[in-house]
Amino acid sequence: MVPVWSPDRAVSSMIVEVRPKDPAERPRLIFFQKFINFRTYTNYSLYWFSYKYSFSLLLSTLVFHAIVYSQTDIRYDPWDWITYKNVSQVYSITEGREYIYFATNGGIIRYHLYGKYWGDPITRSQGLPSDDVRSIYFDFNTNLLWAADKNHLSYSTNDGGSWDTVDPVVLGLRPSEYIVRIGSTPGNLWCITTSQVLQLNSMSGFVINPYATIPEDNVNWGSSLITYPNSKESTDILVKFTLTNGWIKSSNILLGPHFEEVTLSTIFLDRFGDVWVGTWGGPVFYGSYQMRILEPLYFGPAQTSAEVVLPGDGYLWIGGITHESQFSGLTKLDIVRGYWDKFRSGYEIFFGGDNIFCGVQLRGEWWFGTPEGIQIYDEKQDSWFLLTEAKGFPDQRVTSMASDGEYLYAGTPFGIIRFSAKDKIRVPWELSDQLLGQMIYDMHWDGKDLWISAELGLWLWESFSDSYRYYSWVVQKGSEDFKTKDNSSVGLISPLKAIASTDQKVYFGDNFGILIFNKKDENWERITGASQLIGLQILDLHISDDLEEKNKILWVGSTQGVIKINLESGIVRKFTKRDGLPSNFIQKIFVDMENAWFGTPEGLVWFNWTKYE
Repeated sequence: MVPVWSPDRAVSSMIVEVRPKDPAERPRLIFFQKFINFRTYTNYSLYWFSYKYSFSLLLSTLVFHAIVYSQTDIRYDPWDWITYKNVSQVYSITEGREYIYFATNGGIIRYHLYGKYWGDPITRSQGLPSDDVRSIYFDFNTNLLWAADKNHLSYSTNDGGSWDTVDPVVLGLRPSEYIVRIGSTPGNLWCITTSQVLQLNSMSGFVINPYATIPEDNVNWGSSLITYPNSKESTDILVKFTLTNGWIKSSNILLGPHFEEVTLSTIFLDRFGDVWVGTWGGPVFYGSYQMRILEPLYFGPAQTSAEVVLPGDGYLWIGGITHESQFSGLTKLDIVRGYWDKFRSGYEIFFGGDNIFCGVQLRGEWWFGTPEGIQIYDEKQDSWFLLTEAKGFPDQRVTSMASDGEYLYAGTPFGIIRFSAKDKIRVPWELSDQLLGQMIYDMHWDGKDLWISAELGLWLWESFSDSYRYYSWVVQKGSEDFKTKDNSSVGLISPLKAIASTDQKVYFGDNFGILIFNKKDENWERITGASQLIGLQILDLHISDDLEEKNKILWVGSTQGVIKINLESGIVRKFTKRDGLPSNFIQKIFVDMENAWFGTPEGLVWFNWTKYE
């Protein structure tokens, strides 16, 4: 059957007439009626009727509303999953009843108008089809929040908590055409694309008419990109304000206290007369109409990819490795106040590279492994120190770390080094010679002994006796056996990429599940989590208590999502992009009694896990 669309010019209804190609297909249908409710605002009555040769579908409301998907799982509340990404490009700004909304390359960020604080960001975790949002608009006539990326137009009825997306086919956009600005008049939504102006129904997003130019003058708009940075409009606004916090302006360029140079991207004037300024590569700026000052507002991590998530006292360190085209840096997030403190190469004194592989806290200092060596941060002095090859490294690249409180153990692609935490110098160690030339995958201090996963096997250094054991991938002279209670085989069959421990057991992740070492009887066993762990590439392990603090929970970060295993009951649950993750590639996990944090290439994720325990 071929659908033939016949839109009524008054847009009070639409009839879809369906004519069969083959006369034999022409059925005689009985008249019936079905009602469908789409979200909150629109009810549609579908009248199917036919006689000898055809039937028609009558949509008896303002307009046909095409919805393609809403990505988040309905089992979760809107803010149970939150993704934080680097925000370096602001494309559009609009005001709502309580928030100022910014369309950015890291989703939609929002600032509370009255409380003067950042709200939770809006990303794919809330149902947006893309985090690269190019235009934003809040319609006071309908209380709908509209957002557009390069391929979709979406709307939210609850301030961004959940989203529905208008079918791109309904919009009729040409290839590579996308919406760059959104506005409204009573009853209509207006979208400026890269080649035309579209008049849409303000409740549904269905196209009423296309225009070459804007036919109405009283359109209320969200902001768009500044086409000419030195335009009179932007210059006249900014000349009335004075920059603060070490920032100064020079034409359309803003110069920061750390020698940053950022350009203006968009400007928005709200209903109170305050000014909001978006930039390329810098913070958002807020200009108070009464105070006449323009202050920077920082939000989000220094980079999107989160491979390192380290907990401190009320804060998190977030870092990772980025490509040259992306912003990079190390971030310290104050969890309680929501402050983002960023450290970037070239901005901090004695701060080297800002790509981070690993980190550990030692004697009031934070040690970070980087491609250039080890960065050390003294919290009391608020200062940085760089350990490099001159201090005894066989290789500058430090990919894993562990500490016993006295020494720092640094793993590199060519072995392992032991450092004195007090003197920050290399200390001779027998295992350094044994592991010379081997890639170190991971290290873990279990409170008593040091476990080292290397290229050729697993090593255990027993600190009390200052001796070591070696477990090889294959049976060979000098290597330990994997003793089990039932004498079954649980040997090393793939590299161990992640290690975690409790007081009684040590857990190792490989490509075939979890290998467990019992400290008391020194027996080994293997679990596969009802086969859900077989074939996974495990990237990280973390152990937490359950809510009653009676049982232990093993969190597994893999290339296929997060796996949560109750070690007492054996219950396994898996979390993926369908639940709210921006990526199934889980690089790092940290969980406490209130928060679950997941580091992914697509951002740092917070999950309200206690709600579903």
